Amino acid sequence: MKTYLMLLVVLTVNAWEGATNEVPSGAEQERIFMEAVLLRQHGLYGEAEAKLKDLATWQPNQPTIKEMLTDVQAKMKAKEAEPVSVLKRRLAEIVFPVVNFREAAALDVIQYFQTESGKLAADKTEINFVWLVPAEAKLGAVTLSLKKVPLADALDYVTQLAGLKYRVEAHAVVIYQPEVRNAKPE
Repeated sequence: MKTYLMLLVVLTVNAWEGATNEVPSGAEQERIFMEAVLLRQHGLYGEAEAKLKDLATWQPNQPTIKEMLTDVQAKMKAKEAEPVSVLKRRLAEIVFPVVNFREAAALDVIQYFQTESGKLAADKTEINFVWLVPAEAKLGAVTLSLKKVPLADALDYVTQLAGLKYRVEAHAVVIYQPEVRNAKPE
C-alpha cells in the first residue's frame, strides 16, 4: 500500500512539474492572477504567494505581480508575528512525552499543562492559562492516556472530555464553559 501511494505521489508531482514548465496562455495567467487576488483578500497568503510566484516566473518584469508578491510576503511575516499565531505555534510545538490521567479534575490537568509547558518549551516559559469556569460547574472527569502528543491536541481532548471549550488569545489560553442552550418546548 505504501509503495502504491509513493508511486502515485511521484507520478502526480512529475506530471505537475511537467505542466508548470509550459507557459499558460494569457487568459489562464489572468485567471491565476484573479485567484491570487481573491486568496490574498481572504487572508490565504501562502496559497496566494504560490500563484504569484508562478506568475512571476512567466512574467518576471510585470510590476503589479512583483508588488503584490512583496505585499503578500509582508502580510505573511506580520501574521506569523501576531501574538495569537505565536501562541498557537507554541501549543503545536510543545510535545508531551506522556500524558496520563485517571478520573482527574479538568482544572488539575490544565494546571499540569501550564507547569509542564514551562519545562518542555524551548524558551522555558510557561503558557498562560486563564480558567473562566464557574466553581459550581459540573464537569466531566478526565481520563486520558497519550504518548508524544502536542499540547494543542492534549488540550483539545481534555476540554472535550470535561465539556469545556477554549480559545487562544494574544497572551493566554482561555478555558471556559460553553453556554447551555435550553431546548424549546414543543
